[in-house]
Amino acid sequence: MAAFDSSYMKVSLAALLICGGVAGGIYLGDAAVRRKASHRITGSESLAPNLAMGDLFPLVNYQRRDGSTGTFEQFLMGKRSVVMFLSSKCGRCEDLLSLWNTKVAPVLDTAVQVVVCFRTSEIPPTISRLLGSKIVVIPEERLYQLLELRVTPTLVGLDEFGLVVYLQPGYLDSFGSEFYERFAMRAE
Repeated sequence: MAAFDSSYMKVSLAALLICGGVAGGIYLGDAAVRRKASHRITGSESLAPNLAMGDLFPLVNYQRRDGSTGTFEQFLMGKRSVVMFLSSKCGRCEDLLSLWNTKVAPVLDTAVQVVVCFRTSEIPPTISRLLGSKIVVIPEERLYQLLELRVTPTLVGLDEFGLVVYLQPGYLDSFGSEFYERFAMRAE
């Protein structure tokens, strides 16, 4: 036991623990990157293959229906957001908006902004009447090319840093508990 009392041994033990901690951190970081890569949706099974959990949402330009313009960076940063990709000729998009208005909107946290993306400014009246006070934008075509978005509707949930925390390609007749945990009002 006297060997552990020397200053040399204490410094050596501390150095060994620090090296072990650094090596462990590197291993865990590498494992997290590999896990993220393994969860990336591949083209054969995906509807938005270039977007995965943890990715930064592409910060491209957009135009609102009123003609004003901006970038998604100005728009999304600092706010939790749900971005809906809809199409003007999409019956499932109408279904999603109806479901959203009846089931999600009443419990949605008021701090969450909802952004609806259309590829063109031609929005049919059947969808337009369901939009309510949602923010409607027409992103530049580059966004669709970056995402390789193949199906609408697609929902993307973002945290306040613009990172993807929820991804739902296609229409489902419900939203999972993960969605509600991130975006619904919290009971006090």
